[in-house]
Amino acid sequence: RIEQIQANLKPRFGRLVIKSEPTGAVVQLNGQQKGKTPIDLPELVSGDYTIKVSKDLYHDSEEKYTITDGSDNERTVVLHPAFGQLSVEVNPNGADVFVDGQFKGKAPITLDELPSGAFRLKVSQALYETLDEEITIEDGKTNKQVVVLSPRFGTLNITGSPTSAQVSINGKTVGNLPLVNHKV
Repeated sequence: RIEQIQANLKPRFGRLVIKSEPTGAVVQLNGQQKGKTPIDLPELVSGDYTIKVSKDLYHDSEEKYTITDGSDNERTVVLHPAFGQLSVEVNPNGADVFVDGQFKGKAPITLDELPSGAFRLKVSQALYETLDEEITIEDGKTNKQVVVLSPRFGTLNITGSPTSAQVSINGKTVGNLPLVNHKV
């Protein structure tokens, strides 16, 4: 014979939704990667978990969390930047900017998302003294460098005849007579 039994099963799991600011962070539960935020984990076995949320250029967030039977949980994790900005203004404009030996562009320039820490800043332009110094980038801050390069040149004036004669310095043609205010 067939008997009909009605049972009310209680869930031994809960739901967990994890969001992050910024989005796209990697989520690990008890050391196992589950995906990227935002993520919905609808049936997590009740119990204690270690939630780790991480993203490049941000400090990791790690917390303990308990899922209870039938619970509906949502966590929003705000990740703190592990980077800053570097702003370089140079007089004269157009100088080459290097960070740790890598060319980054011509000044003025702003570099976003530079990992926090110490770097070598080098600013150079022909006929000017080169700046080479250590700088520090701090989490969430802008390091503004205003650089005035010292000139390493003089001016050369040459007159003579015949006019429009070609003038060369160290084998490189620099103009014709009369040569006025030529930087060397």
